[in-house]
Amino acid sequence: MKRVMLGVLGGLVGAVAGGIIGAVAGTFWISVFYPNDIYGYSAILIVVFFIPGGIVLGALVGVVATLYFTAAGGASRDAAC
Repeated sequence: MKRVMLGVLGGLVGAVAGGIIGAVAGTFWISVFYPNDIYGYSAILIVVFFIPGGIVLGALVGVVATLYFTAAGGASRDAAC
């Protein structure tokens, strides 16, 4: 149960970090490539593509990393006994 809760917590932290990284990456994309800005298309590009993509990738990486490190920590403690 502890690993599940840590996995959920890692997913939430990863999702928040991924959303922030997605927003920064979208802003960088717009500053480099200068897409069409009629009717706020630049903001739509960031909000629709970069932020959700960052949230999904961040949550996946957060869950996988948390479960990997909790499994590695548990295995090393068991082997030391």
